[in-house]
Amino acid sequence: MSETLPAPAISQPESRSHAHEGLMAGALAATVVWVWFLVSNWVHGTTWHVITMFGRGMLDLIGAGSSPKWVAVAIFTIVHFAYWCLIAVIILKLVDAAAKNPSVLGLAATLFILAQFFLVGVTAMISDSGLGMFAWPSIWLGNFAGFCAASWLIVERHPELREEARHMNDDI
Repeated sequence: MSETLPAPAISQPESRSHAHEGLMAGALAATVVWVWFLVSNWVHGTTWHVITMFGRGMLDLIGAGSSPKWVAVAIFTIVHFAYWCLIAVIILKLVDAAAKNPSVLGLAATLFILAQFFLVGVTAMISDSGLGMFAWPSIWLGNFAGFCAASWLIVERHPELREEARHMNDDI
């Protein structure tokens, strides 16, 4: 009696969840920025300064600015990771929309440039409020590195973006 082997399963395209990919890209970006802050502070001899400063600023919003340093670090870390995950999910929504209309990548590029200008403004305000010139390498470069890390991961997981980028102005 001959046995027949089952037919190989047809592989389905990988199902991508914006939430899952957003968590991955956001966590990567947040980790890059967080470590950048820590190393940058350490090099300048002010370990935990930027992270604590942002955490205390967040705690001041709820009237708990005199909390211990570890609470400020924990609050900053939680909000920081949530922020980057949200940004990554928004980017992935734009990537999804770009699959249907490549010109959306132009919008995404414009939003990225505007976000960088916004970050320059925030960094300038923070440099005037106590960090001085230390704010530029610490905050602006750290956030730029975070955007680059998230973008790298998203492009690696969505190789179709390279082709869509070539055609983003075709609709114009």
